[in-house]
Amino acid sequence: MGKFPFAGNSKATILGSHDGFVKVVSDAKYGEILGVHILGPGATEMIAEAVAVLDLEGTVEEMMFTIHAHPTLSEAMLDGYEAVEGMAINAYHCVAQPPSASPRLRKRRRVEIAFSVRDK
Repeated sequence: MGKFPFAGNSKATILGSHDGFVKVVSDAKYGEILGVHILGPGATEMIAEAVAVLDLEGTVEEMMFTIHAHPTLSEAMLDGYEAVEGMAINAYHCVAQPPSASPRLRKRRRVEIAFSVRDK
């Protein structure tokens, strides 16, 4: 299962609408996508992609290599697929930083999170 918040999506930032997420549920052994939950901006337009993937018995790996334009809300679907494998590189932008942290520590934390997301 992978979950990606719209807070990490560029188009959601442009629209000023960060509420919601994309969650992808997949089979652990073969990676077949079993379900997709979309709550947030543009959900009614993005659900068609999820329906097609489910109908075609698509896998997480296949969808990770499908092109999603930038910046678009549907790019959150790509990040949702990548989150299943721990590879959603835009997710580290969503981590809240303590207000007392210095800029140097905040930057270091973002780098650590980016590496941990990519290494999984």
